[in-house]
Amino acid sequence: MTHSEEFPLDLAWVGGAGAGVGEDVLVSIPFGISFGRVLTTREVWFHPYLTPRFIVDAYLGDGNRDDLDLGFALDLGADFAFSGNWAFRFGASVGDREGLAVGLVLPTGR
Repeated sequence: MTHSEEFPLDLAWVGGAGAGVGEDVLVSIPFGISFGRVLTTREVWFHPYLTPRFIVDAYLGDGNRDDLDLGFALDLGADFAFSGNWAFRFGASVGDREGLAVGLVLPTGR
């Protein structure tokens, strides 16, 4: 959903799946909704976002953990572009999944 006069934010459903293998197998399925808005000037493209999400974790194996867990995380981030197709990405996650990320988006040559 894109912003309008009635609602000032862009919305997107987010979801995924992942697996990790160690002593046990962990299957994670995150899902949530992302709230953001692209703001631009002639020189700067700025896209802040906030994404609350739930994570379903399934532990498979002989470990001492519960078989199924439900967690919550809140992602805060922003993408910046100052010229051309280059963009910088910053993000942090708090809650049951904590993390910090910094990235660079390179031009694709299209």
